[in-house]
Amino acid sequence: AECLATLLHCIQTLYASPPSQMHESLTFDKDDKVAMSFVSAATALRCHTFHIPKLSEHDCKGVAGNIVPAIAATNAVVAGMQVLEMRKVLDGKAKDCKFTYCLRAPTRKGYF
Repeated sequence: AECLATLLHCIQTLYASPPSQMHESLTFDKDDKVAMSFVSAATALRCHTFHIPKLSEHDCKGVAGNIVPAIAATNAVVAGMQVLEMRKVLDGKAKDCKFTYCLRAPTRKGYF
């Protein structure tokens, strides 16, 4: 109930903001108190729904701060794999192209 109240308060705060502070689309800033309260409350509701241990607002801020670097690193890995497969196509070995999977841990054969 407390999470829902916080979530509703954040939404009311956003709607009550002067039009000069509202943009056509809202942007997320982990240093914005209202944004982090909203994310923390929404996270708590999701944790409750799926029986996951609840994170503190400080922990949520830490996770939110890692999202952009994680996306950038993932994009770099995927782009690198695409370049490797494109080299096969350019070398006339398109039949050697294959699906590639990224796993968190190596398989029993040692592949990632």
